[in-house]
Amino acid sequence: MTYERTYDVAISYASEDRRYAEDLASALKNRGVEVFYDPDEQADIWGKNLVDILSDIYKNRAHYCVIFFSKNYAIKKWTKLERRVAQDRALEEIGEYILPICLDKTAVPDFLSTIASISWHLETVGHIVDLIVKKLPPKKPSSQVREEPEWFQLFRKGNEFFKHQKYNDALVAYKQAIDLESDNPVPVVHNNKGVTLHQLGRYEDALETFQEAIHLDPNDDPAYYKEALQRAFQCDINLVTAYTNAVAYNNKARTLYKLKSYDESLSACEYAIRLDADFAAAYDTKGRILNRRKRYDQALIECELAILLDPKLAEAYDDKGWALYGLKRYNESLDACEQAIWLDSHLASAYNNKGRVLNELGRYKEAFDAYERSIKFNSDAKIYNNKGQTLRNLKYFTKALDAYEEAIRLDGNDATAYHNKGQVLYRLKRYDEALEAFNQAIKLYNASFRAPERTTKLESKLAMAYTDKGLTLSVKQKHKKALKAFEEAIRLDSELADGYMGKGHALRALGQRREAQEAFAKAERLRQRSG
Repeated sequence: MTYERTYDVAISYASEDRRYAEDLASALKNRGVEVFYDPDEQADIWGKNLVDILSDIYKNRAHYCVIFFSKNYAIKKWTKLERRVAQDRALEEIGEYILPICLDKTAVPDFLSTIASISWHLETVGHIVDLIVKKLPPKKPSSQVREEPEWFQLFRKGNEFFKHQKYNDALVAYKQAIDLESDNPVPVVHNNKGVTLHQLGRYEDALETFQEAIHLDPNDDPAYYKEALQRAFQCDINLVTAYTNAVAYNNKARTLYKLKSYDESLSACEYAIRLDADFAAAYDTKGRILNRRKRYDQALIECELAILLDPKLAEAYDDKGWALYGLKRYNESLDACEQAIWLDSHLASAYNNKGRVLNELGRYKEAFDAYERSIKFNSDAKIYNNKGQTLRNLKYFTKALDAYEEAIRLDGNDATAYHNKGQVLYRLKRYDEALEAFNQAIKLYNASFRAPERTTKLESKLAMAYTDKGLTLSVKQKHKKALKAFEEAIRLDSELADGYMGKGHALRALGQRREAQEAFAKAERLRQRSG
């Protein structure tokens, strides 16, 4: 049976699942696929009989029907109509017609149970698009469009590698594309190369590459840039995202952030905002930097601006959650983290921030689960440190030790991980190992202390490490060495009550009772002052 087919693909979904349908529709259109996605057809549909229109489209006017199946899809009135007419069409077809994508574990109806499906959360959008494109009949080549140049094919290849997190392969492809276009360089290729270097942790190289992209951009006007590219190369310009210097400056800011050059990072993202006042990602980057600087009120404002400009920007909700956490508004913070996860279920930092909030709320088992999800998507030393803290709260000290060991394996210069490891070993009465861990923590804290980014917080951490070292030496009856450790802690933080208390015990063990009493009295005054 033949039909008048207007679309390659018609997408059927519940309104609650619109974000998934929109992502797929956008990616398909970027590949030149004719898609029926109802928001795009609003003007044509307006005022017409929806039953007749939708029945015609899902039965007669598409090569394939993609169904986003979920608990929402199963109960909605309009999706039942779309599903019924698609099923009628499928029964008349010799080959396949319905292409199911599962969003959750809701049981599919009988007629779909025998049709092979894929899971949205186990695939990338790019891979799903590739599968659909392979099913479509070949289109006649347009005489007006030349074959894509080799540099652009390599650029596309690099983008695909990047989507699948094959960053080394992506880097090779981008470098080859740049070499081919050395006489007529394309800034967006340099930008994507920089993003790849950033993902590989090569921040200095990334910074240099973003600077190249900034210098190469012929004009800050994105419309001019896209038109010039299309004129020059006659290629699928939708794959070259709306690139401007603002993008490069924002990427530069994020790389400087990773290098802990926070002042320069803030300047770069503020310049990105000057170039494009509606660039949501730049406001989010600014919020992240302000969070790092503990300027949480200002960070919250920037994140709210980012969300206002782009309500689907998961990272902005994540950074908003961080700001609210810093302001001790834990329930609001949790809501923001949940929203970030809803928008991007693979966003590791959102699960990590959720874990931190739950830990503060005393919901330790839920916090542990959040950290486990975070680690699934990003095996990072900081997340293992946070996981270890929650395990300590649950009194699982041996498991906490394992978490800190993994943090150290991932980052051998993580002073906090060594410090935490020492505290757990002390709790397990493995004093020699604890002392070794505290010494390593002190060494690494001191190395950071000499770096340009010196903070009161770092001084406080170093003071606590000396205090913990002193406590361990006291248990080992090495009171003179313990006294030196406590005095160093007090030198670093004169308001550290635990330092004075430890000093008092060491002095008393050495028979210096008057000095011990003075130290105890000082510790008590500091504790009363702090409440």
